[in-house]
Amino acid sequence: MKLGKILHKLNGFFDENQGKKIKSDESLSKLLKKLRKEEKRLKEDLSAELDVDEKGQLKQELEIIHRQRKKGIALLAEIRVKKQPDSD
Repeated sequence: MKLGKILHKLNGFFDENQGKKIKSDESLSKLLKKLRKEEKRLKEDLSAELDVDEKGQLKQELEIIHRQRKKGIALLAEIRVKKQPDSD
């Protein structure tokens, strides 16, 4: 799956209207795993890149993916907390 498609799908989870439609956290977990793989790949590419302009672009993409993952992780934690039944 291309980076743009992954980010587009993840943005759907952040949308309030779309957030209500989430059936389970499985799909979000899968997206986060894909983003983690993409983040790792970009880090490797960044360390191997010699061109300054290309490094800047890779760094920018890496920052975007990192921020999106952080948001996704927070959302996943929120979903899982809401799923837990009250023990009171």
